Amino acid sequence: MLTVGTAAPDVILHFHDGSTTRLSVFRGVYNVVLYFYPRDFTWGCTRQACSFADHYNRITALGAVLIGVSADSPEQHRRFVDGYDLPFRLATDRDSSVSKAYEVHVLGGLRQLRVTYVIDKKGWIRGVIHREIRVLRHATDVLKILQSLGQQP
Repeated sequence: MLTVGTAAPDVILHFHDGSTTRLSVFRGVYNVVLYFYPRDFTWGCTRQACSFADHYNRITALGAVLIGVSADSPEQHRRFVDGYDLPFRLATDRDSSVSKAYEVHVLGGLRQLRVTYVIDKKGWIRGVIHREIRVLRHATDVLKILQSLGQQP
């Protein structure tokens, strides 16, 4: 797992809607909340995604883009987004390149750890949340970190 104060790796993200972008396009414009989770439609991952959806307006009001990442296919992600009316994009990581870059790749590539990174506008990791069981805390902890970033010069 990467640590606070580390430069965020610039990765290519392939989204459920078919679009692709580099993480670096957000630099200088938005903070980024990049959250890794094991699998769509599982109990914990669904609760976490819905918690992020509940806090989405506050997260974006604090100048952040929210992106979920798992190894699920784009089709699976589309069903997950549509099924729970998620207001943010999900990136597919079928080749594990994103999870490897962020050091959340485990179990021989079969799944990812549940880790959330808060990346500031300059591309530095300013928060790491990694509570496997307390999935609802990810969104509330993200808000606290984003609020503290807003107070920095």
